[in-house]
Amino acid sequence: MKELSLIKPLLKQIVAKALKENNWGVYLKSEPITKVPMQDGAHMFKVTDIESSKLLEEIDDTEIEE
Repeated sequence: MKELSLIKPLLKQIVAKALKENNWGVYLKSEPITKVPMQDGAHMFKVTDIESSKLLEEIDDTEIEE
């Protein structure tokens, strides 16, 4: 199990680097676009993205099964 605990920091580095270098993002699959009302009554659409730090926290919090 010790070897598996060493994987998480490396995995986080790889994911963070890929997101940053490729200007990628992660979005909420269940609601990828959010409708945002504007003052004039029209609507603007925004991608419902997830902070990369939240993704990296999930890697830490995920239990690895052997």
